[in-house]
Amino acid sequence: MARIILLSFFLSLFCWGQTELSVSADIEISKKNAYTLYDLVVFKQGTSDDLESLKKISVLFLTKKGILEAVKDSGLKTKIVFEDDLKITTTAQVNKLELQRKISNHLTAECNMCIFDIQVHKLPFVNEAVMNFRSTDFDLARGSFMLPLWNSGQTHRAFATGSWKTYKKVAVTNKWLGQGHRLSNGDIKEELKEVTFLNNRLIEVGDLVGRQLARSIPANTIVTRDVLAIEKVVKKGDVVRLLIKDGPFEIEVSALAESDGQEGDSVKVKTNQKTIAAKVLSKDKVVSE
Repeated sequence: MARIILLSFFLSLFCWGQTELSVSADIEISKKNAYTLYDLVVFKQGTSDDLESLKKISVLFLTKKGILEAVKDSGLKTKIVFEDDLKITTTAQVNKLELQRKISNHLTAECNMCIFDIQVHKLPFVNEAVMNFRSTDFDLARGSFMLPLWNSGQTHRAFATGSWKTYKKVAVTNKWLGQGHRLSNGDIKEELKEVTFLNNRLIEVGDLVGRQLARSIPANTIVTRDVLAIEKVVKKGDVVRLLIKDGPFEIEVSALAESDGQEGDSVKVKTNQKTIAAKVLSKDKVVSE
C-alpha cells in the first residue's frame, strides 16, 4: 500500500476555511511551455477564487519536489496530500484525464461537499495540445456539457462533450410521512445519493427539523424544498443568528427580527441598536445583504 505523505501549511487561526489539494500517483497532462499548480492538482476544498489563484503558481519541474517548491515559494497556505510514487505523463494532444480533472475541480469549488463523476465523451481533434476552457464559459447544463476549449492565444476554439453525475449526503425519509407532518430527527437520516438534477432544490438536514410537509412522501425519499410547506421561518420578534461576511471572514452574532420572512426573503433585523437588511437562509438564520 502506498504510503501517504501529508504536508500542511496552516492558515492563520483567525481564518475560517482552508484550501485543500491532492496530487494523484499517476497524472496525465498535455505538453505545455509552462505548467501551473492548476494543471496538476485535484481541488478538494476551497472557493472559486482559491482555484483561480492556482493558475498564477508556476511549477518549473514536474516532480513532487518541484510541486512542493512551487507551493512554498508562492506562500500559498494550504493542505496538500501526495502519494509516494508520483508519475507524470505528458501527451501531445488534448488530454482527456486532465480535462476531467479540471472540470471536477471547477464543480468542487462550487460545492465542496459534493462528489462528481465526470465522463468526457469526445475531445476536439486539433493540432494544439494546450486547449483550456475559460471560467466565463463554464456554464454547463446539468448532467451534460458541450464545453468550448480555447488555444493559448484565445483565437481559436473547439468543443469537448461529456456528462457528469453529482453525489452528496442528503436528507432521506425513514418512513412514510403524511401531508402536514412536521419533521423531527427521527423522521430523516443522512445518506449519500445522486443529486445531479436536484442540487438547487436540496436543504441541509439540520434545517429540516420542525418544517411542515406540503404533501405526503414515502420512505427512502430525498427531502427537497418542493415537498415543504411555504411558511414564515423568521417572524417579527424572533432572535435570529445573523451571519456577516467580510471577504474570507464570517462573523455570527445575535439579532432581533423586525419583520417576517420565508427562505430567500429580505427582512429587517436589529443588532447593536442598528437596523439592517438581511436575507433569510433558514429557520432563525439570516445573512447580511
